Amino acid sequence: MAGELPTEGCEGHQIVAPGVPCATNNLCVLGIDERIWRITQELTKNVSARVTAFSADDKERIDSYYASLLSFADNAGSDFLDLHYLAEFTLTDIVGAQVPVENEAINAAVQYLLGADINLRISQSSRINDGILPTDLDDFTTAVEKSKRMVDSAYDNFNPMDMPQSNPRRQVVNPTR
Repeated sequence: MAGELPTEGCEGHQIVAPGVPCATNNLCVLGIDERIWRITQELTKNVSARVTAFSADDKERIDSYYASLLSFADNAGSDFLDLHYLAEFTLTDIVGAQVPVENEAINAAVQYLLGADINLRISQSSRINDGILPTDLDDFTTAVEKSKRMVDSAYDNFNPMDMPQSNPRRQVVNPTR
């Protein structure tokens, strides 16, 4: 069907579910997708991912990534540009971003980011050349802010699960004898 984005045939990409495209016509959606990929990599590979708490350095870096993503999305949604062509841009392989880690707040944050990404991939905005439609931008912003709240809440509040005897994996640092 004309105007539909491909859901198969993208080399090196796994499809999350039928109907979730691995390409877009929209430069803004492409830019957002790339930023989400970068944030998920930062979240799942930082030191705080291996424990149930956040270091101040990781939190500062994560906050800057969220601010950058929300700023880019806000700029993308501010106006529309008709570039007079129909092209397809390959999106990131978001399935590869789903790495379960020790820190449950990071798992939740990544899940909301991936949900925001999938929603944007299937949105009307993904089928236009540029810009993000207001309803798509609202949905996206809400999901990203919820993702950020997962990190903020874990950083700001004591986590009762952060006890050596309750951690399901081996301790990062062995106690001295």
